[in-house]
Amino acid sequence: MNEYLKNIKYRTLLNSDLIDSIGNSLYDIVFVIYASTVPNKSLAVSLASMATIVPALLSVIIGVWADRASKKVNYMILTRLSQALLFMAITFLIGLNKSFGLFLVLLLINIISDILGNFGNGLSLPLLQHSVAEKDLNSAMGLYTASNTTIQVVFQAIGATLIVGFNYNYPLFGLINAVTFGLAGLIIFAHRQQLQVAESQIKILNNDNTGSNSSLRNSFNLLTRKKRLLIIIILAVCINFLGAAMIPLINVSLLKYKALYFLNYGYTVAGINILFSVGTILGALFVNDFFKKSSIESLLSYCSLSLLLLAIVLIRHTSFWLLAIIILITGYLAGKINPRLSALIMTIVPDTQLASTNGLFQMLVLIGAPIGQVLFLGIANGFSPLYSWILFSILAVVLVIITSFFKVKLKRSISLSVDE
Repeated sequence: MNEYLKNIKYRTLLNSDLIDSIGNSLYDIVFVIYASTVPNKSLAVSLASMATIVPALLSVIIGVWADRASKKVNYMILTRLSQALLFMAITFLIGLNKSFGLFLVLLLINIISDILGNFGNGLSLPLLQHSVAEKDLNSAMGLYTASNTTIQVVFQAIGATLIVGFNYNYPLFGLINAVTFGLAGLIIFAHRQQLQVAESQIKILNNDNTGSNSSLRNSFNLLTRKKRLLIIIILAVCINFLGAAMIPLINVSLLKYKALYFLNYGYTVAGINILFSVGTILGALFVNDFFKKSSIESLLSYCSLSLLLLAIVLIRHTSFWLLAIIILITGYLAGKINPRLSALIMTIVPDTQLASTNGLFQMLVLIGAPIGQVLFLGIANGFSPLYSWILFSILAVVLVIITSFFKVKLKRSISLSVDE
């Protein structure tokens, strides 16, 4: 918080991101609810829930573009304004007759906007790196994560409530998101001179002398030459194979498991997302807790165990409150892991390759996510969510074994290197 109050560059970047998150949080929950009203609603909800994975898988390419951008502040402003225009289009289109074809068009526009958002985030990373002292990066990224997740919690709840209060006026929420993108761009514009001071300290990747393949190869070498980071990537891939399917599979399951409803479908979907977000906030903010001395590898192992417990609860699908507790715990562990990973990347990667290396890290971590989503959502839509959760639980047991094995193996290798 001290960094936020005293550092105008950090404060500007965080404020812009928070304003952006307000519109996204409102729209994301509303779009899932909208998907549940179109033809082929089960498939539509699955696609809406999976949409965020596409920009994430392209993050390495987007990161290279961001590293090569010389006028990062100007591009950040342009990116936000472009997203605002895209959501103005959504505002017009979403009010037309509900059809699966129109839903796919809206989904595509949303994905394009998310790709632009990832580009903007890649532009901001080196600005953050040159705006915050290295010793303060961990706490600064913790506040960044907690603040964004708080916004998600509050405005997902508001979105689920307002969509009912405004009689399912979907165009209104598209307009709100367009306005917040515009405001986020204006905040950057208003403080562009301060941010350009940080920008002047950034080395720009040479477009003429360094090809994309060379840039990606260098980024890959940065990630894999450190044994600990390589093992973390392996563990995270395993976690995301199941974890990325968790919320989408719950969304689809709730269409049939009405015993798990909290008032109605919309409130239940929002409640699950809010609980996960609350857990993430608490995990990021409570630094001196039981997990204070736990390594990232240990946290990943605990997270795999929470996924197993989640699958067991969904197989029985009788208690919303038990599901809520497991979701909260899983979110808490995620809140511990994410800021540590962000700070770790920012401390070992030079600014010339920060966006591309971070993008490559995200892509490698998420490489198993679409496979897991297609597998579990395919089974849920083609047969029954129950079969998906049974397979989920079996693979979760395997995941617990794998993550525990790598945790012990890494601990032994570190112990041996110390002894030597």
